[in-house]
Amino acid sequence: PITVPSSPASSHTRQKSILQAPLQEAVNLDGGTMRIRIPFTGTELKEWKEVAWEYHNDPINTAQSFKFIGKQHNPDWSDIPSLLDCMTETEKQLIIRRPVTSSVPQGWV
Repeated sequence: PITVPSSPASSHTRQKSILQAPLQEAVNLDGGTMRIRIPFTGTELKEWKEVAWEYHNDPINTAQSFKFIGKQHNPDWSDIPSLLDCMTETEKQLIIRRPVTSSVPQGWV
């Protein structure tokens, strides 16, 4: 965890908060800390493939796992294809459409 920087005035008026992010903490050239993004590891992708394989048996659990990965790892657009490559084309379409159809008024899709 990294402490959020604060000004002298704000240090007296509010508590310091801790930023929790799925990023790796590193030391920069000044000796301070910075966060760097680490792509998914092979192990993480293998675990996701095992979850995704069960999509046809339990689509709700798989969709929830996909949502959890999004919250936990905060993937960017270059990570999404890696996750989707672990699924069949039909499963990809179901995962992609699920969040969209759940937020679109009935009859629009």
